[in-house]
Amino acid sequence: MNTLMKQDRELGNRSDELADKYRRASQADQLQIKKEIEETVNKHFDVRQQRRKLQLDRMQKELERLRTEIDHRTEQRETLVKSRVQELLGDNGPGF
Repeated sequence: MNTLMKQDRELGNRSDELADKYRRASQADQLQIKKEIEETVNKHFDVRQQRRKLQLDRMQKELERLRTEIDHRTEQRETLVKSRVQELLGDNGPGF
């Protein structure tokens, strides 16, 4: 993820630099610079898509972990509730 974030920043900066260069360039040079901008923006798009996919994968794993935890706690409800009641009444059993 760090590598993708670094590439994202670098490609964003490069795109900005090329856009400035394009605006200052002669009409004859603008076509070549425009091609460089298109290539850079395409690479930037790919990097951002990779970041989004990685974020989605991480979120899906976290969601699955939470679902598993909820299912487990639902199964253990009676035990957890009894433990909490004991804790509240001063019988130091395990809590939630």
